[in-house]
Amino acid sequence: MEIKMKNDDKTKGKTVHYGPLWECSMVISILNDAGIEAFLMNDSFATLYPLVAPQEGLSAHVMISENDLEKAEEILKTVTFESSGE
Repeated sequence: MEIKMKNDDKTKGKTVHYGPLWECSMVISILNDAGIEAFLMNDSFATLYPLVAPQEGLSAHVMISENDLEKAEEILKTVTFESSGE
């Protein structure tokens, strides 16, 4: 998937995380703080179908430019989310 980022860089987009909307919002914040432009895809599905959203196809996805993939993967190795209620 080709995307156009704010800096006018046309590159392929990559999913670096998927899951519940709240979790993806946190990941975007972490990446933005590190200087990596990130955005949500499929956030409508995650909002409309919260019970099935954990499935990859229907969950929210955090997308970035493939140029930032290596840096983002290093950052996200340090991030974990604990599920409440388990």
